[in-house]
Amino acid sequence: MQANIVYGFDSSQSASRFLNKVKSEDFRGVKTSLGNGGLYVRVKYSLVETHTFDTTCSDLDELASQMGGVEISHS
Repeated sequence: MQANIVYGFDSSQSASRFLNKVKSEDFRGVKTSLGNGGLYVRVKYSLVETHTFDTTCSDLDELASQMGGVEISHS
């Protein structure tokens, strides 16, 4: 199963900073791409069944929030 999240930003500069930060930090298996003229960042990663809580989504939400972004959609 895969998680697909789209984050929206007010500027393409903020979106690019978020994308680069995700790529540079320890978000294993997370793939990112820009969309909507650089104002959206699409994030995909595999959901792996473990017996612990996966903090990837909440970590991404927190990082996006710190950089002025909001979650647009999640599937």
